[in-house]
Amino acid sequence: CEYMTAGRVLVMGDPGPWMCAGMTGGVLYLRLQPQKNFDLGAVQRRVARGANVRICPVNEEDEGNLAFLLSVYAEELSRGHQAREAEAVLDLLQDWERTFVRVEPAGLQVVQEVSTE
Repeated sequence: CEYMTAGRVLVMGDPGPWMCAGMTGGVLYLRLQPQKNFDLGAVQRRVARGANVRICPVNEEDEGNLAFLLSVYAEELSRGHQAREAEAVLDLLQDWERTFVRVEPAGLQVVQEVSTE
C-alpha cells in the first residue's frame, strides 16, 4: 500500500517492511496471526518510518468490506478447485473483530482528483 490514495486492500499474510509509506487514502485490512508471530506489535514494526497512518480495531463499518473482500477471494479459490481453502477463508468472518485490524491515514487528506503539478 505504498502511495495508496484510495480503495480497499486486504492482506492475508505478512505485508513486509515499510508498509504504507506515502499512504494518503483508502483502507488496508490486515489479518492478525499471533500463532505465526504476526500480532499487533508485528504490524506496528512494519509501518514505514514517516508513514502517517494509524492502526485501529475493525468496527461494524468494516464488516461489510471484509465480507466482500473475503467472499471475492473465496470465489477465486473455488474457481481454482480449492474448495477447502475457500471455506477456511469464509470461516474468518466468524471472528472478524479479533482476526483483522484496519490501517488508515492519520491526517486530513487532500482531494485526490485535483492535481497542482
